[in-house]
Amino acid sequence: MRILGIDKVLLIGLSLVLFTGCRVTEMNPPDKIYLDNYLNNSGSNVRLELENVDAQVVNSIEIPIDQEMSLLSSSGLGFNGGEKPIESYVNDLINTGNAIVKLYVDEELRVEWTTPFGDLEENSKSPFNYNSWKLELFEPPFNNDIVGKIVFTITDEDIGN
Repeated sequence: MRILGIDKVLLIGLSLVLFTGCRVTEMNPPDKIYLDNYLNNSGSNVRLELENVDAQVVNSIEIPIDQEMSLLSSSGLGFNGGEKPIESYVNDLINTGNAIVKLYVDEELRVEWTTPFGDLEENSKSPFNYNSWKLELFEPPFNNDIVGKIVFTITDEDIGN
């Protein structure tokens, strides 16, 4: 069928090209939300403190024996980890000015982890070392939003027991 000398098929084809060419049909991919968990696998209750570069405590959590707690996502909201959640989390720690994680047992400072950060040797255990974390995915996602968690495990060796 022709309308004003233009083929109807041509009009439909052009409409589809314009519609898809404007990216109207594309949707933003959903965020990949993760939790940051610190697992206390030691024989003592521990406290972690996150400090910024000005030595001010940003957050503090108490972790009983055999329990996991989030340091940054303590409200359960998590963080957007994208395709590389461990790198994303560690980089966020540094980029937001959080440069020290302190580990206490009975009010006694046992470990102070600071930068450097990144892809350090595996025997260089630190929350700032990508290799010190493990990724665990949730199948299906928790609460339809949280796709996994990254876990940093605290052991007796870390606290000097």
